[in-house]
Amino acid sequence: MAKFVIAGRADCPYYAKTELVADYLQKNLPDFRIHKITQRPEVWEDWLKDVCEKNKWSHKNSPIIWRELLDRGGKGLLLGGYNEFLEHAQLYYDVTSSMTTELMMVIAQENLEAHIEKEQEEEALKTCINPLQVWITSEWVKREFVAILKNLTTTGRQFGGILAAHSIATTLKYWYHGSPPGEIISLGILSEGQFGIPKGIVFSMPVKFENGTWVVLTDLKDIEISEQIMTRMTSDLIQEKLVALGDKIHFQPYQSDTPRINTLHPSIQSNWHLVLTITIRKR
Repeated sequence: MAKFVIAGRADCPYYAKTELVADYLQKNLPDFRIHKITQRPEVWEDWLKDVCEKNKWSHKNSPIIWRELLDRGGKGLLLGGYNEFLEHAQLYYDVTSSMTTELMMVIAQENLEAHIEKEQEEEALKTCINPLQVWITSEWVKREFVAILKNLTTTGRQFGGILAAHSIATTLKYWYHGSPPGEIISLGILSEGQFGIPKGIVFSMPVKFENGTWVVLTDLKDIEISEQIMTRMTSDLIQEKLVALGDKIHFQPYQSDTPRINTLHPSIQSNWHLVLTITIRKR
């Protein structure tokens, strides 16, 4: 792709003609791109001098055109001025211009007026901005946050949204970086038969995170759940799954001869893959 930078004095007629030829090439050639830089007459010479010194070029007139080599990080290759660009357009693209001197002068004057108007609009926009000076400190956390948290705590209310957000953030943190040594995380995962739990249901199991995944801790010695309780929980989970999938209309809790013990089990989610519930305890 050919990308040319065309810079010139706002009132320069040769810049105006070069600009129109470049616009025509960009409109009709898919791989021809231009970037225009317009400077006011009073700052043009200083600006041109700085550009030439920076790139080690020698050029004194308006306009100045260079080609940016995109495959070399945008390094500029000087093409020249008005004559060199028109010669390049004729040789490579068979494009010429028959613009009269009078029309060039008219367009140059319009360019100058448009450039001055644009600068005035930009200055007017700057005057509309009233920036605020902001200091980021921990004073709010030390004072107001503590008081607000204390007032909320005294109400006895529980804010489930914060707990859920903390659970999700902790899960993602451990998932990427691994869980701390010695900590057991209770995570709802799809059973593969661990602890005698039927395959295909989501159940909360003790895990640890390492190497970007989780590992079920099946070698723990302090886990003792009776077969009756396990059967009741897994049966209810299977019932809920069937109801959620539409394979069963009514939920029928598991019935047994022994008294029912209140136990908690994870809620079944529609995707049956991952329940982001976190309970952390020391091993």
